[in-house]
Amino acid sequence: MERENGDRTNATHLEGVGTFKIAAGNYRKGIADLTRAIATCNGAVLLDENEAILYTLRAHAYWKLGDLDRARRDCDRADICDPNHVEVQHLRTELR
Repeated sequence: MERENGDRTNATHLEGVGTFKIAAGNYRKGIADLTRAIATCNGAVLLDENEAILYTLRAHAYWKLGDLDRARRDCDRADICDPNHVEVQHLRTELR
């Protein structure tokens, strides 16, 4: 559980930093951070495959990288885990 929480915190940080770097024009480093956020979420999902926030974080990173199909699939999985997850609903709106 402790590792999962650390992974989630790290993925959240990487996703935010990567998004900021891309917005600032530092595309290479931003993409690297978003990719690391995805690798971190992948590891955390192995520990708990029913955690909606992990799928939401990964979906958001995929969305920022332009991989809308994977982002939508992760939104679908997050919906299965928690149909009332507010962040998933917000991200779905962005993906339309």
